[in-house]
Amino acid sequence: NEPNLFGRFPMSDSPNGYLTLYSQTIQALPADSNLKPFSIGGPALSHADYKQIKKFVKFTRKNKLRLDFLSFHAYHTNPAKFVREVKNIKQILAASNLKTPVFITEWGVSGDRHPWYNTTRGYWHTLAVVSLLAPVLDPADQLFAFEIKDGPSLAGSAKQTAGWGLFTHENNRLRPKPRWFAFSQLSQLPWSGLITPQSSWPAYAVVTTNQTKDNLGMIVVNLSGKVITPTLKLRFLPNGLWQADTSRSFLTKQLSFKAVNNNSFDQSINLLPYSAVVIQWSQKDHFIRSSGRTSAKTDYSLNLARSYSFSTPIPAQPPGFKCWFWLKYRTTSLKPHSLFQLNLSSGGRSWPIASLKFGYNNFTPGFYLANAKRSSSQSIPLDSLNLSDWMPLSCSLAKSGLNFTLTLSLNRNTISLPVSLPSRSDLTLNLTLNKNPAVDVDDLKIAPLAVSPSDLNSRLWLSQDFDIGPAASQF
Repeated sequence: NEPNLFGRFPMSDSPNGYLTLYSQTIQALPADSNLKPFSIGGPALSHADYKQIKKFVKFTRKNKLRLDFLSFHAYHTNPAKFVREVKNIKQILAASNLKTPVFITEWGVSGDRHPWYNTTRGYWHTLAVVSLLAPVLDPADQLFAFEIKDGPSLAGSAKQTAGWGLFTHENNRLRPKPRWFAFSQLSQLPWSGLITPQSSWPAYAVVTTNQTKDNLGMIVVNLSGKVITPTLKLRFLPNGLWQADTSRSFLTKQLSFKAVNNNSFDQSINLLPYSAVVIQWSQKDHFIRSSGRTSAKTDYSLNLARSYSFSTPIPAQPPGFKCWFWLKYRTTSLKPHSLFQLNLSSGGRSWPIASLKFGYNNFTPGFYLANAKRSSSQSIPLDSLNLSDWMPLSCSLAKSGLNFTLTLSLNRNTISLPVSLPSRSDLTLNLTLNKNPAVDVDDLKIAPLAVSPSDLNSRLWLSQDFDIGPAASQF
């Protein structure tokens, strides 16, 4: 590892040279066909020293030595420098008629401890580097971020959060840092294919896709210190309804829908200085739509002819959140049914919070809110509602001391009950609206509880009005 620093191996075939070490290592490999497959390469320099890399490539070529990959380390605050180094090294290999995979076996913001490793700049930097390198790298090339977690020497010190790790050390509660969330989002994008749209510096975009092109991943980064509004133009897409999950930071996500006609659409994105947005577009089944709660011809609502689920990441143990939408019934003759469930999920596990059902209690019809353990429930009597009109429904979760209280309001009727939440990071809030063709829903939103009305649009975790434009009437 980094022979130019540790041991100070010269790039020569002298007795203490790195070329001698590499040659003798290759010759010492056993010729045993029963060995499991493995790769061997080098020189893992601390930086892209082209002069030394040329010596190494020339030596392995001349002596017919096995070279499965060429490795080096890269640390730059400027993401564009990673691209320049990879291109230059591929040119060195091509000059020797080689297509050897390139491995960046360490990469990050800086070889020294740097404050970006613990801030959203590190999150942006990770997305920017991967976006810029994606069109340059071949499928066999590899990137290895340094490192998994901060070392113990930082724990308890003033610099404990400035280490290279994607996680803090367990002495500092082993928490994910911003760069980890970037890798988490990258892992969820489809990477079967790659589309590189035209980019106008300082905006850069990369689009990934699956084989059927009904799932797209977009990363758009702002490499400048100014606010920019680039327009991303996508073509040759299947027509239909597409869902967009948009993340502007590692803790927020917005859900929206768009009708794609003429096999194309344009997307304008507002980007703050040194920021990135991750969008995952996926073609969805068509909404079953009804007229919206206004008289506008372009206002639509969602009919629950089938079940729909909506999800958004939220901070661990949030101080509170609010979910609200409008609700209308097509009939006043109701049968017992479940309207919705709220739950939290993380790492493949799910924790129910509460559910709202219509039913009968002692022959009295009403809507019943029950917590996950069904140890507590409250009801709203049916005769206090006007089912045929649009009714506002809100569901708020607030923390009081160590406990949480869920409050539901339906057409000015309010009920509350205690609920429990898991103490976990990387939580996702899930709302499931259950199938009932007699129910229409409109203007669904989820936001932090304390957000003010003037700041609402910028703080929404999820927003869906089910309006996808006049051209979508075909759906």
